[in-house]
Amino acid sequence: MIRRQTAIAAGAILFVLAPGLLPADTLSQALEDELARSLEELALEGQPTPYFVAYRVEDLRTTEMSAVFGGLLETDVNRGRFLNVEVRVGSPEFDNTNFFTFPTGSSGLARSFNGWAALPFDDDYREIRRQAWLLADGAYKTALGHLSRKNAVLQNRSLDTSLTDFAQQKPSVFGSEDEPVAFDDVDNLVVAAAEALVRDLSVLFRGQPTIQSSEVLLRSTSSRSRYLNTEGSRASTAATLVEIRVRAETRAADGRRLADALSFMGRSLDELPDREEMSGAVEAMVQRLSIATGAELIERYNGPVLFEGQAAAELFLQSFAPRLASFRAPVAEDPRLEENLRQLGGGFDDRLGGRVMPRFCRLVDDPTLTEYEGHFLLGGFAVDRDGVPARPKNLVEKGILKALLSDRNPSLGAGESTGNRRGVGTAPGNLVLSAPGGLSSQELENELLTLAEERDLEFGVVVRRIANPMVVAAPEGGRARRSVRAGEGSVGDVVEAFRVYRDGRREPLRNIEVFGLGPTSFKDVVAVSTDSTAYNAPLAPTRQLKSGTTGLAPEAISVVLPSLLFEEVILKTREGPVPKPPVASHPFFAGQLESAGDSGSAW
Repeated sequence: MIRRQTAIAAGAILFVLAPGLLPADTLSQALEDELARSLEELALEGQPTPYFVAYRVEDLRTTEMSAVFGGLLETDVNRGRFLNVEVRVGSPEFDNTNFFTFPTGSSGLARSFNGWAALPFDDDYREIRRQAWLLADGAYKTALGHLSRKNAVLQNRSLDTSLTDFAQQKPSVFGSEDEPVAFDDVDNLVVAAAEALVRDLSVLFRGQPTIQSSEVLLRSTSSRSRYLNTEGSRASTAATLVEIRVRAETRAADGRRLADALSFMGRSLDELPDREEMSGAVEAMVQRLSIATGAELIERYNGPVLFEGQAAAELFLQSFAPRLASFRAPVAEDPRLEENLRQLGGGFDDRLGGRVMPRFCRLVDDPTLTEYEGHFLLGGFAVDRDGVPARPKNLVEKGILKALLSDRNPSLGAGESTGNRRGVGTAPGNLVLSAPGGLSSQELENELLTLAEERDLEFGVVVRRIANPMVVAAPEGGRARRSVRAGEGSVGDVVEAFRVYRDGRREPLRNIEVFGLGPTSFKDVVAVSTDSTAYNAPLAPTRQLKSGTTGLAPEAISVVLPSLLFEEVILKTREGPVPKPPVASHPFFAGQLESAGDSGSAW
């Protein structure tokens, strides 16, 4: 596989100076000219004028293909160019933001969706300026309305005046030398090769009668992002993200659903694992599901649990990592809604200076990394969505929470941006957890059994795989399970787990749900492994252009961490309705259809 340099800055230019030094083109010039005019002419009599305006343009090209049971379903190529305008009125100390209200009226944003408006593909200077003018006009009027309503709400309520609404930031200019490469921009042979790969992976399910449904999906998105604001920051970035998702589902004898999925990610088709490695991973997934169909259900278990490899990474991403983003509850017109928002979205702001991990743990977020000990890390970025340069941050030192991640909206936990505005909010890039003095795999398992014996338990539990709720969607048009909110105390479906006995016996378990293991539980980790797992996962769900988009390119988040042993975890069988198994068997594996399937007919 291709190895990249270990620092993003090695392939980029990053410096602080006046704007206008990025390569000029029609789109950039049109945005520059309209940005200058917006700051001067956006004004209504008796109303405040903007003190900050920012434009962001995303050029996206997505190639997507899927196959089921060896048959190619479709190949779609979608392209879109989208513009977003941010307008702030008032002052950095108090403006129209950090305020929640339900939208009313249409204003000038009726033409847009989720704050984004479509731009023409052609670099027509006048049309680009016209579109930017209309969107900026609507954004300005909306900002005035929010500022007025925010002032009205706060007439009868107090506000913590120590928090401003917008953090100051030195302007920076960033220009990427890379160009995003879309499949259809390269060669039709590349598309054909990708289609063959998708078909070949999906055909592996023809030899698996226990699997009821499956799907292989490949999505490649190339993006070019441009950002400019009235402070002088300019950023032009390019990225390509390729992902293959393999999903499969079956049912146990009692009808309970068993599902698993694999995600292979890279910055190009060449960065993905080779075909043999992916095929082996698919076959291993099928074997896990087949074993799970005959596995036992677990009665309520309260005891030590060892989360190994991928399971430890998913547990960390779902339960702990979201709390690393500093959170500020917005002012809301309804105080009850404001309180609900505060409870649902809270980060670790109130735990700064406190212990959140064992004393032997250190946690760093380093978006400048592109690999770790030979493993690709896809969560890196050079500048965030506010144009703020990325940099490494020490978050946890000797188990103590030292800092939180933030954007330019100050909070109690962070007064300035750390350069972590990603997607629709604040998120890490590459999280690296180091813990010297770890144990070998056998030593960890022995420690697990020792803890179980102290509780008079005959066995301990090892969890090896947890589903990512954004990847394990029900195949063939089903819905994904909802994402797990930070602090909810529950994680995605446990896909692979087993009991471990003192005599070495292992008994597989299925349909397990994890309880009592929230973000604050990580300080109670009793031991970790010497080896670490490098793991990439989607940052947020992505939607196809044809079904509507936020104008945001898909991103990834990466984590490097050891296996984790917890002394006390609650496990029990996942509750919910249990559908009855299918009445008839899978048609491909019925005797009269086997010859047709072997000849290449796809079901």
